[in-house]
Amino acid sequence: MAHTGWTIRLLFRSWLIVALSLLPLSTAFSLDEKAFAQSLEKDGDWYRAIGEWKEIRFEANSETSFDEANQSILLDYWMAKQYELGLREAEQIENVSLSNKQTVSAQLQDWLGLFNYKLSRFPNAEYLWSQSNNKLYLGLLYARTGRDGQAKKMWNDFKMPDPTAPVKEWRSPILASTLSFFIPGAGQMYSGHFFDGAQALIFVSLFSLSTYGVYLYDSHFSHSYVLTSLSAGVTLLFDAANIYGAYKTATYFNQNKENGKIAELENSAFANPLPDLSSGK
Repeated sequence: MAHTGWTIRLLFRSWLIVALSLLPLSTAFSLDEKAFAQSLEKDGDWYRAIGEWKEIRFEANSETSFDEANQSILLDYWMAKQYELGLREAEQIENVSLSNKQTVSAQLQDWLGLFNYKLSRFPNAEYLWSQSNNKLYLGLLYARTGRDGQAKKMWNDFKMPDPTAPVKEWRSPILASTLSFFIPGAGQMYSGHFFDGAQALIFVSLFSLSTYGVYLYDSHFSHSYVLTSLSAGVTLLFDAANIYGAYKTATYFNQNKENGKIAELENSAFANPLPDLSSGK
């Protein structure tokens, strides 16, 4: 029995020595895993990086490591433009916080708002950013939803472009329609759609000439003017499409310029540091 006890103590001591010797190796492996995830991010391999960070989070032995992994996961989803998946991940982090009876941080609310914003769920984003009192993102949301005056007030403390400034170029849909009424295709060309303008000019001109030709035939031979009426109806249809097309091209021109303005505001807003779960800033 004494021999057996001595053997057990020897085995226990050997196991303890091996465990203690492997502890630095496990720490080094953890560091290597983190460095590997960061190298994947540098290469733009966001999906593999997310997988690595999820493993690091699972093995995290401190709140700091856990929050750092969560931050990296959300950031990688953002960089990969996977906003739906990012929102689901942020909601899972929120549920974990609530299940542990922890208050949801302002930074996590900001992340939830960002993903909702990118998914065009503006009421959700506005509610979340109002809760976290993030004036930068609220201003962006106001500008995105046509409340430029409110956006400007929100951005008093930020170096942001003036959301109330008009777009640099603008086309009048009424003027475009008027131009195309007198000269088919002129309204489209006024809005920069030269191919559409040339196409409208050719079609309306050809049908107008055709109608005139049919009119000459009816006036000299058939005298019924049925063909003239049919041809004139088709010509008027193309001319109406030409006028409507001019109105729409001017509208699209203005919409594209407005989208460009919003893109500029978004780039300026997102050039600021994104919410950071790991630092609380």
